Amino acid sequence: MSSSHSAFWKHLTRYHSPLLFLENSHLACSERTVGLPPLVVLHHILVRSPIVLPHTLHGWQEAEYVWWIEEHSPREAWSLVESTLSHWESKNGGLDEGGAQEYVDLARTVLRDAKGEA
Repeated sequence: MSSSHSAFWKHLTRYHSPLLFLENSHLACSERTVGLPPLVVLHHILVRSPIVLPHTLHGWQEAEYVWWIEEHSPREAWSLVESTLSHWESKNGGLDEGGAQEYVDLARTVLRDAKGEA
């Protein structure tokens, strides 16, 4: 494991700790996630959901995904998550497969807040 890969997961683990015991509805609440990068919150939402993670959708290994995140801006990473949500919605034709809509809505709220679109 490369040092940047190791550092990324250490960083991610540190940020995920406060999220572990939050109820789903609180994941999109900026007061509950203050100080956490939006991408970390978005990943946590996706991990709880039946929606595939962006790297899985694109057929990337975790290390490739880490590299991609490190090489791109936060906005580009958010766009990648957004495209994953859109792919899920189009694939499922609007059906709430496995209760995914709750997570789509949470992620879209986090994305809107991150982009400053209230």
